[in-house]
Amino acid sequence: MQYLPHLFSHETLLILYCCQNQTTNKEEEFIRDTALRIHNWDDFIALTLDHRVLPIVYLKLSEIASDIIDADIMERFKKRYTKTVVTNMKMSGELVRLINLLNTHAIDSLPFKGPILADTAYGGINFRQCVDLDIFVKKEDFPRISKLLIREGYTTDIPLIYTQNSAFLKRVCDWGFRNQHNQVYTEIHWNLFPDWFSRDINRLDVWKERRTVTLHNTPMTTMGNEDLLLYLCMHGTKHIWMRLRWIMDVDRFVRKVNDLDWDAIEGKAERVGGKTMLLLGLSLSQTLFSTPLPKSIQFQIESHKKIPILSQSVWKIFNNRNLIENRNHEIYFSIHLHHSLLLKLRALMVMFYPSLPDIRLIHLPTHLQPLYYLIRPFRLLYKYGKMIIRR
Repeated sequence: MQYLPHLFSHETLLILYCCQNQTTNKEEEFIRDTALRIHNWDDFIALTLDHRVLPIVYLKLSEIASDIIDADIMERFKKRYTKTVVTNMKMSGELVRLINLLNTHAIDSLPFKGPILADTAYGGINFRQCVDLDIFVKKEDFPRISKLLIREGYTTDIPLIYTQNSAFLKRVCDWGFRNQHNQVYTEIHWNLFPDWFSRDINRLDVWKERRTVTLHNTPMTTMGNEDLLLYLCMHGTKHIWMRLRWIMDVDRFVRKVNDLDWDAIEGKAERVGGKTMLLLGLSLSQTLFSTPLPKSIQFQIESHKKIPILSQSVWKIFNNRNLIENRNHEIYFSIHLHHSLLLKLRALMVMFYPSLPDIRLIHLPTHLQPLYYLIRPFRLLYKYGKMIIRR
């Protein structure tokens, strides 16, 4: 593993080593030595949850370090692990129920990430910490799906009336629904990403190369492997790779899928403006997990001038979780991510896209909704101006 010990805390290093695909005797000794240096295990467990890698970390510590960690700490770890397993089982059952429901109403869908990725890349749904379900659908089917889910007892955090607001829809590409019986949260995606992040990738025809998988003896279709890997790399980049699990997803997926068409992946990435994001995701994965990559990909990573700069932004977030909500860090990352001035400006313009508080402030009819772009800066000026005055 190519790690950066001078940047990472003992807690982060311990998590990284526990998440390796395989560990050598030397690495297992490092895990045991580092475990002795952890002073606040509650904070450590919280960090594994934040990175969404608790199952893998718990299983590795149980295997090689349980004799040097206090029994009560391992018991707390076990309780969180058991809770995660129960949640994953509940989510996988909910996914099967939802897909059957959509199939009954002749609605095409592509579930992705979540339990399907856990089963495909990790070899079982209990090895990957899942927090919600993701289902990709055709945009024209979304009104039918939303009505169907509401009839089935689902609720939304954001009222569905806002799906008619063209200004707000520029910010989002999905809508969340919560099952009130089991509290499972499902995001229904009509686009892969919001327009402000990448309009081009939404032209990618993920329906064309879909494949069939089986979950709990239920067949369902999902994205093709090449489309999914590109999506994982772009999704992680969109969020500055702030969770280790997103990088681990890339590693485990590349290792598990032996017949990836790398030429096709590169071609898709070029067409949708995601080449830098693809290379960044693969570079981070190789740095932390020694992910095996084709020599041609390796050469492009090593010769890409932006990869080291972008990687440093990710390492900083790993060692300082406060940067997750730091707007300046996000702007810095966005500026260095894109090549052209137009793309840099488009990435920055999201700050001026109307958000939910803007929409809730005043209801405008459709023909006046462009005025939200004028309302937003004044609302932010009022909000932050009050904060400055109070200081």
